[in-house]
This record gives sequence, C-alpha cells and structure tokens, in this order.
Amino acid sequence: MDCENCGRLLPDEANFCPNCWQPILVQAERFSSPAANLPCKEPCTIKLRWQQGWRFVPAWYEANVEGQGGTYIAGTSDSFSIIDSDIFWINGNEAKQSHDKLVADLLADGWKKIGQATGDWWSTMFRREI
Repeated sequence: MDCENCGRLLPDEANFCPNCWQPILVQAERFSSPAANLPCKEPCTIKLRWQQGWRFVPAWYEANVEGQGGTYIAGTSDSFSIIDSDIFWINGNEAKQSHDKLVADLLADGWKKIGQATGDWWSTMFRREI
C-alpha cells in the first residue's frame, strides 16, 4: 500500500507514514463518516535544537508532533551546553539527563515509546492514541 499523502510505499503494519507522518487509515476507516470519531495514533519524535553560534551554546530537545491535529511541540527539555562548530560536541551527562526527563514527561502524558527515528541516540519516537 502507498501513502495517500506522499506516495511512499508502506509496510503492511504501518499506522503512519515514516516519511511524512500522515496517519494511515485502514480500509474501513477510509469509507466511514468523519463523525464516527475513530481513534487516531499520533506520532512524536524527539529532536535536538540549538542556538547558532560558536563555542558553548544553549541546546535543548523538543518533542515534535505532526499529526491530524497539525504540528505542535508536545514538550521541551531543560537546556544544556554544546560546542557548535562543523562537528558539535554534546555534554553527555547534561544532555542525557535532559533527554531522560523529557522521555519521562512524555510517558507520563500517555505517549508510548516505539523506537528510534534516526541513528542519533536522542531521536526517540513515540505514539499515542487521540
């Protein structure tokens, strides 16, 4: 099956497109009325953000959601320092503690951890039913 939004080929068990995050509707949902109020699984990914600059600059994690309700930030971490250059360096202790607290906050809000979005250790993916 292909994504109706971007056309990417989807795995059979997909609940949302890994390319554009569009929720995937099963055949019965495609033909039901919008008033049916069927639950939707909303995806969320933790992303690293930082201010531009040289040397030690503030950084933080954001939990970004792109679902049927639009795009929004489900949570942000405490800030920590990184060295911004061509290859940035993250203070492991501060960054890990900030990440772990954001993960705990998301889990407490009903998000379920489903894996990693990229090879970066912080790019944790979540999903929740809305």
